[in-house]
Amino acid sequence: MHSSPALVDQRTHAPLGPTITALGVAAVLVVSQLYGSIPLAPLAAREFGVAEAALAWSSTGFGLAYAFGFLFLGPLSDRFGPGRVMVIGLAAAAVTTAAVAVAPGVSALVVLRVLQGFVAAAFAPAAMAYVVDQIDPRRRAIAFTILTSAFVSSAVIGQVGAQLLGDLAGWRAVFVISGIGLLACAVWQKFALRPDLDDRPTVSVAPWRVMLDLLRNKRLVLLYAAASTLLAAFVGAYSGIQITGLADHDGLLWLRASALPAMVLTGVAAGLVTRISAPRRTVVALGFSAVGAAITAASGGSLVLIGAGMFLFSACVVAAGPAIVESISDNAGAARATAVSIYSFVLFMGASLGPQLAVALHGAGFAVIALAATALLAIGTVLARLAR
Repeated sequence: MHSSPALVDQRTHAPLGPTITALGVAAVLVVSQLYGSIPLAPLAAREFGVAEAALAWSSTGFGLAYAFGFLFLGPLSDRFGPGRVMVIGLAAAAVTTAAVAVAPGVSALVVLRVLQGFVAAAFAPAAMAYVVDQIDPRRRAIAFTILTSAFVSSAVIGQVGAQLLGDLAGWRAVFVISGIGLLACAVWQKFALRPDLDDRPTVSVAPWRVMLDLLRNKRLVLLYAAASTLLAAFVGAYSGIQITGLADHDGLLWLRASALPAMVLTGVAAGLVTRISAPRRTVVALGFSAVGAAITAASGGSLVLIGAGMFLFSACVVAAGPAIVESISDNAGAARATAVSIYSFVLFMGASLGPQLAVALHGAGFAVIALAATALLAIGTVLARLAR
């Protein structure tokens, strides 16, 4: 007796390499839209004739809308399938990203960035749910680590790429090029990835009821609280380096680029890293990220020490993210896309508040900003330990 083609397809798994490549490239482009605005702020401020601090709301507006977008758009994957949601979300993100390039002033820029952030939020939870649906469970931890490495490495890639492109062609051109790239990713995923499974677990109840059920899980709540500290400290530290004038233009480029090898190495070492259980990886990674932040706080303004601290900090952020996602997915049942949406919400709520943390403390100097980041990560480590 022969099985139908549809049934055979449902019993096989998507190839890891091509799948993660397509998702990873899109992940870098999507999340780079948050971090790329940091080095572009001086260029936009100069054109609009305002203080650079006023442009912090461009990053914060995107981050807040991105975070809230997860709550509204993330659960769609549980109902309509992650593949379909990813393609539509990337196409919408392409249009709104290109629209940012025509902003006539600061207010319009912030509004367009809010819209951009909201629609971009469709991608991340859908991508995570797609991995769970399509990748062999034995290789899923590696897939999570590589994909999360792509998300987190965009913090550096987005800043370096935006700084280089902005210097060459202006800040508006960066958003035009990004929009074209996002549209290309939508087309790539439409034709290169497998369609959603017909028999995938679905959630038929209202998303808000699912969220409330998930938030009754004490372990999930502790993991969400720990995750909220991760990017708040990371983005706050990078914003603090720039806003306090600690380094000149070339020094900022060097600091941003020097963290990229740490992220790449962590992704390459995914096979070894994932041998450690997800709960233990979370605690260890958060703990060492606090050590990295503490090194920058004690640097005395030395760019070499700050670079060393951010190297360790960046590697640990890459390691912590997938460990938290894996732990959350293991405790969420069929509502994994919704659970990851809540995770993404709290993660990027922290990221959106990072620039404001730097603005609030910049008068006291970078060391105080770095100490605040260290304290946040120490709290996150304790919360992750309690979640075990």
